[in-house]
Parts: sequence; structure tokens; C-alpha cells
Amino acid sequence: MTTLPFDAIAHLIETAQQEHALSDRALVAAIQLFSRTGDLPAAAREDEDVARAVLTATWLLFVAAPRRAPRAFVTASMHLELVSADERDFDAIFPELKALLAEDAPALDEISGEAWLSAFSKAADTDIDLHADLDTLQSRVDAPLAVLREHHEAFTAFVSSQMDAIVAGFDEGVRRGELSALDAIDLPEGFDRDDPNALRNLADERMQLGDVQSAEALLSRFVELNPEDIDALVERGIARGALEDLRGAQDDFDRALKLDPTSVAARINRALTHHALGQVEAAIADYDAALEQVDDDADLWINRAVARFASNNFSGAMADLNRALELNDRHLIALFQRGNVRRVLGELGYALQDYEKAIQIKPDFVDVYAARGYLYLQLEEPQKAAADFGLAIGFEPSEPMHYYNRAHARLLDQDFKGAIADYDAALELAPDDVEALANRGGARMIDGDLEGAIEDWERAIEIDPYYPTPYLKRAAMWIAAEENEQAASDLAAALECAPENWEHRKDVQETLDEILAELGFDAPN
Repeated sequence: MTTLPFDAIAHLIETAQQEHALSDRALVAAIQLFSRTGDLPAAAREDEDVARAVLTATWLLFVAAPRRAPRAFVTASMHLELVSADERDFDAIFPELKALLAEDAPALDEISGEAWLSAFSKAADTDIDLHADLDTLQSRVDAPLAVLREHHEAFTAFVSSQMDAIVAGFDEGVRRGELSALDAIDLPEGFDRDDPNALRNLADERMQLGDVQSAEALLSRFVELNPEDIDALVERGIARGALEDLRGAQDDFDRALKLDPTSVAARINRALTHHALGQVEAAIADYDAALEQVDDDADLWINRAVARFASNNFSGAMADLNRALELNDRHLIALFQRGNVRRVLGELGYALQDYEKAIQIKPDFVDVYAARGYLYLQLEEPQKAAADFGLAIGFEPSEPMHYYNRAHARLLDQDFKGAIADYDAALELAPDDVEALANRGGARMIDGDLEGAIEDWERAIEIDPYYPTPYLKRAAMWIAAEENEQAASDLAAALECAPENWEHRKDVQETLDEILAELGFDAPN
């Protein structure tokens, strides 16, 4: 088995990024799109170096490395998500994969399993010429990926099993004493790791100090010694949730509820974790069970209301919030959330009353000013909306979204210079916000600054070539200037980048078809 060309691929990617101002996030977006669909984004196809970098990176992450070490599927997916969230650099994946492939683990073709595994392994059992023509390179990379797309459910289950194996391996290492989270934290001199009381006391102390990492490690050791301590499992689950280890938190709450199905604390915290994982119906079921035991806790009714709201059960959410306010008619969050529900239901006058009651209770409650600002936008009162977003800015001047929202309100009020000033402030705080750049470009265009508008859209495209909005806004400018060829090119790029369920897809496609008909073409050149 030949050595994978890590260094050559890293060089191709580095060169493409430097020469074409390709950000890590844009590179990841292109890799994810190609792995899902087999299509390169239009912006990537326009430059051979970028296309080659995307294709070879995809081959390494989702074909070659996983075939030799199946856990690379997990490593690659998690790494790309971290890069998308600006929490890691793309090139950090290379040492991770090298270390993973150096481990003594079975390759994919050594694992007996379903037919799709064999089909993928066979299609992936080939080296590639990094300098081959793009069509050959693309077909070679896409062949094994097509197997994964065809068997998406089975593939997803397989990746989940790999993740479970990783977690089980860690747990086994902890059980055997080979791994201990305590080794990574500072402990008092002479601390007894086998003393349950000392572990719990220090965990409580560290949690109160905000050192959640240490608290979780101490609780883990306590649970090793006392695996059926329900309170410790719940506390560790809470700590894991705070550390964004939602699966680990869910596991702790599951274990606690197996030991004691009547544990309200475990039930409520599992519901919160379900909701954070997007498992809204499971969250509601846990809240239902908790409310059967405790029906006089306003916070619990509010939590279920939030979950019901997320599942579009607005009448259920309203009933829960009304119950919470029966228990406490000055409950700030209940008033705020009921205002939100009423706003969605179109009961704008009643929503305004709830927001104003919340403000009377807590005049510095930032979220309620932002929510009332959205309400005023619905009421077509942009000046009042701008005033509320301004109040939010006063309380929270470092939050770019408040400036962004006020810019939108000022645009509706035709205060274009004021809107541009707010977009400036938002971008000062978040320079790579492509949506703010795209919208400031629109405001500049309306204000007559076409050069500034184009500059903003080009900057947004440079940061993320696969975000459709700047192409769409620039197309609108070309249409107004009767530059139909440029408009057609940008409309086509927007359609290429946008998801299938993009709300503007139909209108954009119709506009593009009309322009192409005028130009006498069937497709954009």
C-alpha cells in the first residue's frame, strides 16, 4: 500500500489559497458541496488550481484516508465543521490524519460488512495522479463518493458506529486506568484521587469558580468509583453540556434515569440536551414526564413552551406560557417568550404588551429590545425599530447583530447613509460577515456608490465564493445597468451556490431564463 501524498496535497492547497485568496471556510464549503453532490461550485471550476485543491483534498479526506482507517470519516467530518466555525485551521487536518493512519487498526477492506462497504472499498482502491486533467481527477474522486451518496443512511449509521467505537475505546482506557482526565488538570498537592468526598468537594469548588473542565474531570473519577450515584451523573452531565459535549451529557442523563426513572433533575436536563441536539420531540416527551411529577415550576413550563415553539406547536407553547404566568405573573422570561409566540401568531398588539411588561420588570433586558425592534418592523414602523435596536446597542455595544438590525430598519426608512454607517460598525466588529458586506453593498448601490457596492460584493465573494447573496445583489445592479451578460453570469453563479430549497431559486431561474432568451443563449457562457 503506497504512502498517501500528504505533503503534495498540502502544497496544492496552500498554493491555491495564497494565489487566489481562498479562505479556509470557502475551501471547506467547496469540499462539503462536492462530497454531497459530486459538483464543483462555479467559482471553483473557474480556476483550475482551486478546483484541483478541492478535488485532491476531498479525495484524501473522504476516500483515501477512510479506506485505510475508517475512523478518518469521523475525523474529516468533525474537522471540517470546526473549520467552518472558525475554530480550527484547515491545515491542522494533515498531522491528525497522519497520526490516525499510523495506528494499528483494521482498514476498511478488512471489515466484513454490507455490500455498500465493499463497493466503496473497491472504488476507493486506487491512487490518483494529482496533476491529471480535471475531468479525470473529478471522475476518479467522485466514483467512491457516489457509493456513499447512494447508501446515505447506511453510511451515516456506519459513521455513528465509528464514533461510538472511539468513545467506547476512551471509556475502556479510563476503566483500565490508562487514561485519566485528572492528569490534565491542576490538583492540590497530596490530593487523594481515590477519596470520593475529596473528589466531590473539589468538583463543587471548581464548578463555583467556573472551572468546568476540572469539575468534569473530578466528577468522572468520582463516577468511576461510584457508578450508580445519580446526583454525580447529573452533575457531570451538566458539566459536559457546558463543555459542549452534548452526547456525553445525554449519556449521563440516560444512565441516571435508568437508575431512577423518577429523577426530575435528570429528566429536565436530558430534555435540555435533547433540544440542544435538535431532538425536539424527545425533549417535549421528557418535559411531559417531568410535568407529571412537578406542575408548579414556572421555569419547567417555559422550557416546554420553548420546545413546543421550536416544533411549531404555537398553541401548545402559548398554553404553557400562560400556565407559567399563572404561577408567576412577573416572570420575565415567560413574558418575553409569550411576546415572541404572539409575534409569530400575528397578535402584534398583545406581543407589544408582553414586551413592555418585560421592560418594566427589567429595563436593561437587551433581548426584549431586539425582539420589540423586530415587532416594529412587522408593524412597518422602521423608526421605532431603529430606536429599539439603538437601545440594544447602548446596553450591548460590542454585539454586531444590533448594528446589523438597525441598518436594516434604517434601509426601510430610506436612511441609506445611516444604514451604511451601521453596517460599517457591524463590520468593524465582524469583518468577515459576508451577509453584512452583501447588504452594505446593496445600500451603497442605492446611495449611488456603485464602486463601493462592487467592492463589498467582491470582498464577500472573496471570503466565501459559495454564498449566493452577493452574486444576486450584484446581478441586480447589472440588470439595472442593462449589462445582461454580467447579470446572467452572476445569476447563474448564485443558483450554482444556493441550496436546492433556496427561497429565491424559482424567481432567479426565471429571471436568468428571460435574460438568456434576450441574449439568444440557452445557457450562460
